[in-house]
Amino acid sequence: MIGLFRNSGIYHFGNNSIGFWTDSTKQTYYKNIVLKIPNKRKKENEVIYEVPYKIQKIKEINIYTDFSLENRGEKFRDSIKYKGYNFYSYGKMKFKPKHLVNSLFITPKGVYKDAEKTLTRSHLRKLKTFSSTIDIDYTENDDESLIADIYLKPLKKFGVTFDLDGTTSNINPYGILAKSSFIGRNIFKGSEILELSFQGSILNSGFVESNNSSFLGFNAWEFISSASLKLPRIVFPINTSSIIPKYMAPSTDINTSVSFQKNIGLDRQIITGGIGYSWKSSKKMVHNLDLFNLQYIKNQNIDNYFRIYGSEFKKLNAISADVLGQTLSSDNKQIIDFMELLLDPAEGYRNTHPNEYNTVSDVRERRNILKEDVMVPAISYSFIYNTRDNIHDNDFSYLKTQLISAGALSTSLATKTSEDTGQKMLIGVPVAQFFKAEFEYIKYWELKKDNILVFRTFVGAVIPYGNSNIVPFNRSYSAGGSNEIRAWRTFDLGPGAQLSNLEFNVATFKLISNLEYRFKITNKVYSALFIDAGNIWDITNSNLYSEEAKLKDFNSLSNIAVGSGLGLRYDFGFLVFRLDLGFKTYEPYQISKKKWFTNYNFGNAVYNIGINYPF
Repeated sequence: MIGLFRNSGIYHFGNNSIGFWTDSTKQTYYKNIVLKIPNKRKKENEVIYEVPYKIQKIKEINIYTDFSLENRGEKFRDSIKYKGYNFYSYGKMKFKPKHLVNSLFITPKGVYKDAEKTLTRSHLRKLKTFSSTIDIDYTENDDESLIADIYLKPLKKFGVTFDLDGTTSNINPYGILAKSSFIGRNIFKGSEILELSFQGSILNSGFVESNNSSFLGFNAWEFISSASLKLPRIVFPINTSSIIPKYMAPSTDINTSVSFQKNIGLDRQIITGGIGYSWKSSKKMVHNLDLFNLQYIKNQNIDNYFRIYGSEFKKLNAISADVLGQTLSSDNKQIIDFMELLLDPAEGYRNTHPNEYNTVSDVRERRNILKEDVMVPAISYSFIYNTRDNIHDNDFSYLKTQLISAGALSTSLATKTSEDTGQKMLIGVPVAQFFKAEFEYIKYWELKKDNILVFRTFVGAVIPYGNSNIVPFNRSYSAGGSNEIRAWRTFDLGPGAQLSNLEFNVATFKLISNLEYRFKITNKVYSALFIDAGNIWDITNSNLYSEEAKLKDFNSLSNIAVGSGLGLRYDFGFLVFRLDLGFKTYEPYQISKKKWFTNYNFGNAVYNIGINYPF
């Protein structure tokens, strides 16, 4: 009731403006209640009298762009009038009014509305250019019109941050990461945020050899440099304000990054860049559109392939010993020569040793896929529906859907074609072409204070077409890890019921579900019980996967793996440190009929360390 009046121009309407009346003379169980809104009380010359409420309008809006307690009361050095708004500055004006008005919803000559005041404060905070303490005051004129004064306190224009972290994963057991970021605010006087970051890591990727001895040390490194520019508006050749008005808080994000690796896999160099847009069509719905996202991947150390994929080398070595009667050394050239020999039609091994021939053929094809340089130009759209009101709300739903299309337009622009593969090329590398669709749903139930039940499900599929027969490794799906199926390490699980010896298992379809019960132990310590289920499968009918690894029909879902376990979490306030212990509960790849609880023990358990909750 109060909100209805205060959003309809009644500035003085409050809790004391509502009264109720009932006839107490009637001796009945039911009485008529009358809502009574008395006139507004005014005091003039020590006399109090009543006048009817009146719809009041905003006569003047003043924005103080660099307000502080120190300069309060001083004269303004700069002022600009723009579309009915008055902008003032104690120094030189550092903000362009035409951009700042996109965050102002109090309208000149408009009717007073509480909602406009709240919306203005919220959007100004989202700019991350001003202090979160934003004061909006109203002054009443003699004619009962209102003057709105908005006091803005700019944050420091530049800032530098430093971070030092420890890292761990099943690929790199331990490492040290250092990161420095430079932040520039209001770079072009339109509340733009420029961020430059430099990140370096020294890692351990195995035992370090020195003086005929080995020890655990740092033998790998990675360097990442990135830049992003975020603008609180849509930057596009066509005016989009009629489609995406300013109340949707539209923004444009332009970003680029360069990554260099040494002794990490095949030492990939990755260059990415793109432009994306985001906006909120309502309090609960968010839209993200990546109009252009380009990723270039170049492998610098392909001779390292058989050291990284040691299981592939073991297959070839066993075949060489069986067929040729000699073992292979770790020399990359010798391994390649052996594969070429066995696959040479003139040698006739396809007829004399068909199983060995097929195994070597698969190893070569898999190597060619993983060592291939690739260009991935993509367009994506995602929609998020989140009913969570604030960080203390533990009873809400979260839904995210995403569609990605890669290479649909770029292949038509490619002018060169590879003589070996027939693929269309850009700057000498093939253009990846695929379509990807993902769906994620999370539901929180607050059973009682500090006792929460969480359910999550994720399903995703990626299909190559046109210029590609396969999906790039970094756009495929993997299973396992600290944020999904915690009884298996990342890349260890799947595909399907295939018992793969590969170090990095990926596929083109993924289905994951999680159920977790979280409860409090002490003031800062929490615990959780969880069940994780899911797997990855191939849906491209590739000859690199066995029949057990392919998703053919609903019967293939019987190969869903199940893990269960418990965890401890310590709440530091600004982050949650997490330790989860996952047990292999159902293993679909077990050859024997006993797939339940075969390795349900501490010896085969997986310990996961993470920051914040997994979902």
